[in-house]
Amino acid sequence: MVDIVAALMDLYTRQAYPEIQDPVEVVLEQELDQYDVGVDPEVMRKNLDKLRDGVGLAESTRDLKATSDKEGKAKGYYQWLTEVPKTKENPEGIGQPAFQTALNRGAHYYERSGKRIPNWILDARQHNDPTKLSQRQQDALFYADIFQREGTTTEFGEGYEQGKLQEIMKTGSPDIMNNIYLDNWHTDPNQAVIDNARRSFY
Repeated sequence: MVDIVAALMDLYTRQAYPEIQDPVEVVLEQELDQYDVGVDPEVMRKNLDKLRDGVGLAESTRDLKATSDKEGKAKGYYQWLTEVPKTKENPEGIGQPAFQTALNRGAHYYERSGKRIPNWILDARQHNDPTKLSQRQQDALFYADIFQREGTTTEFGEGYEQGKLQEIMKTGSPDIMNNIYLDNWHTDPNQAVIDNARRSFY
């Protein structure tokens, strides 16, 4: 009886106070259950962590507080744009910046599992600054963002049995990590970015 009460209290606490849960697990627990790639879930997690670490290395040299004053004001471990860059096609910089998109994608995992959106996401929608988030919060947003980006899990016609992320979870291939970074994450992969990615994933 004591065990049942403890389990119910734990469930209530996790539902009522989602911010005390590991936010990375909120995302990965939902994602990993969707894919059968023929390897143990711990292998899948380890390979995804290599991707996460490589992107962090390529984007900010693993600096949670990294900032860039270039167009779009990239910030944080994964250098999310906090403003929409003004371009020839969009001279007013109208639209939703990448960081706000990542926050919406992170919130989706809480909503989908019947949990309320934690304060750290609600607050970040207001302050719009990835550098104010912890490592695990930024990591969770990275996973939420990359899993929901177009073409990361559905590239059947590109030589992948399922999709790029599924192949990474299965094999840990640095080639596919490099590809997903250049094709699905970075906004302007010039030669310097390509060279930096190679150093980060190989």
